[in-house]
Formats: sequence, structure tokens, C-alpha cells
Amino acid sequence: MAREKGSHRDHIVGPTSCDCEYFLFHGILEGEGSCIHIQAYNIASRNESFRKIVVKREELKEILTEIFAYGKSLKLRKLISSR
Repeated sequence: MAREKGSHRDHIVGPTSCDCEYFLFHGILEGEGSCIHIQAYNIASRNESFRKIVVKREELKEILTEIFAYGKSLKLRKLISSR
């Protein structure tokens, strides 16, 4: 998951996919590659500069639900700031 500084949204990101509008419209519909979130994910992955947070399945479901409903997850942000 990535946090976008400009609009303060959280995103579900992997090495080849993202839930941001740019990727959905340009990456998927127009086949124009990746977004800045995927690029940042891949750079962080190569540099191993991730903060790993282990959560139970039910907590993950709550986090994903918050992201899709509100654009951000307060539960995720609390977990990140507490570690």
C-alpha cells in the first residue's frame, strides 16, 4: 500500500498494478505502462526500503474497506505511526 502525499490518499500497489485513477485509465485502458506509485513500489522493493506490517486477515479486510470507501485507512495509518 502506498500513501500519496499530494491528496493524502492510500493506494493498493503491487509491482505491476495500482488502484489509482491514472493507472486505471492510462495503464489498463490505454496500455501506457505504470504510474508513479508502481515506480515508487519497485524502487523501494529494489532498495528493500519497506516497512513491513503483519496484520490478521480481518484487519486487512478492514483496511482495504476503508481505502475503497474513504480513499484512506485510519487503521493503517495508526499501525504505521505506532511502529
